[in-house]
This record gives sequence, C-alpha cells and structure tokens, in this order.
Amino acid sequence: MQRPQIKTISDLNSYLTTLETRLSALERENMGLKNMVNHISHNVASLPNETVRLPRTGLVSKSFFKRSFTVWGHYFFAQLLIAIFIAIGYAVVVLAILGISSYLNP
Repeated sequence: MQRPQIKTISDLNSYLTTLETRLSALERENMGLKNMVNHISHNVASLPNETVRLPRTGLVSKSFFKRSFTVWGHYFFAQLLIAIFIAIGYAVVVLAILGISSYLNP
C-alpha cells in the first residue's frame, strides 16, 4: 500500500484511522493464529500420553506364530467359504444336467 499525499489534517486523520483499522484487524488475526498454535501444541503434547487401542485379535499379537496362524486361519476360512459356494453351484449344474437328460431319455 502506497502512502497517500497528505495535505491537510483531515487527510492525515483519515489515513491514521485507516491504519488503525488495519492494525486492529491484523492484531485480531494474530491473536486467533496464536490461539490455534497453542491449541495444536497442547494436542501434540498430550499425544504420547494416550494409549493406542488395538482390537483384541491375533493379527496384532507380538508373537510371530500367533500372527502367522491367525493369518492362515483367515485364509483357510475364506477358501472354505469360496469352495462351499463353488460346490453348491457345481451341484446345481450337475443336478440340472441329470434332470434334463432323464427328461429327454425316459
């Protein structure tokens, strides 16, 4: 912002009023930013005091064998579900083919 040409006292008063308004706005903004910094620093300072809440599952166990068998169990169960659905689909197809063939050849 360029300084205006001040020729009279009223020009000086209006210029100083404008500067005071800008200064008060900047002070309010600065106060808000300081409050935000204090709030964030307070939150960061309290982070190490909080405990991490993990679910009670073998996937986050400290024991390697417990983790590995948990992963294997999840894998086995998923494969079992997939195999059951494939077997049901296969049985439906076989029964449909047998039903059609017995219908065509009495």
